[in-house]
Amino acid sequence: MFQNSKVDCQAKKRRARNLDEKKWWTQGFSSVDTGAKLRIVPFWERGKYRGDRIQVVIDPGPAFGLGDHPTTIMALEMLEGAMEVLIETSGRPSVLDVGSGVGVLSIAAVFLGADFTVALDIDPIAVNIAERNFRINDVKASSEKTQGVLSCLGGIECVSGCFDLVMANLVAPLLLRIRKPLAQNSRNLLVLSGIFESMIGEVEDAYEREGFELLEKRSRGEWGSVLFRRASE
Repeated sequence: MFQNSKVDCQAKKRRARNLDEKKWWTQGFSSVDTGAKLRIVPFWERGKYRGDRIQVVIDPGPAFGLGDHPTTIMALEMLEGAMEVLIETSGRPSVLDVGSGVGVLSIAAVFLGADFTVALDIDPIAVNIAERNFRINDVKASSEKTQGVLSCLGGIECVSGCFDLVMANLVAPLLLRIRKPLAQNSRNLLVLSGIFESMIGEVEDAYEREGFELLEKRSRGEWGSVLFRRASE
C-alpha cells in the first residue's frame, strides 16, 4: 500500500509539471517569422526550431502577448532595415526602446547588432517580465557585459542622452504627447508603431515639425508604422 501511494505521488508530480508547462496563457501562441532574419519563439517551444533565423525567445506571462501583434511585427521589420543602414554607415548603434513591454524589440536590436539598448517601460509588471526574457536570451547588460539590454522603469523623462535609433511602439495620442522628448533623444533614426491608420498623417506632420523626414510607411489592417530620419540641416 505504501508503494502504491508513492507511485501515485510521483504521478501527481508529473501531472503538475505538465500542467505548469501548459498554463492557460500559452494556448494559441506559436512561432512567428518577421522580416528576413528574425523568428519570435514562445518560451515553451524553445529548442524546437532549426534554421538560419535569429530566434527571439519570449515568455509573455499571463498578462501580455507574445509580441506578435501587427504593430510589433511592423516595428521589427523596420528595426531590421534600420539596423542594417546604421551598421553599414556608422558601426554598432545605440538603441532606445520606449514602451518596451515584454522586451521583443530590445532583444531583437541586440541580436541584430546594437552596441547597447535601453528598454524603458512605465509598467513594473512588464519590466519584470522583460527582465526574465532578457535573461532567457542572454542579452541582459551587467557590470561584466556592457553590450546588451539595460532595463529601466519609468517614462521618457527618465532618459537623457542621444541614441542612434529610437523605437516607440505606443498608441498615437501618446506618441504625439511625447514627441519632443522622443525627438531630443533621437540622433538619427526613429521607428514609431502602434498608430491607427486614421492618425498616421497627424503623426507624420507632428514629427516632421520636430525635424524629421519620413523614410518609410507601412500598414497592416487598421494599424500603421513609420520610419523617420533626422533631417539634414
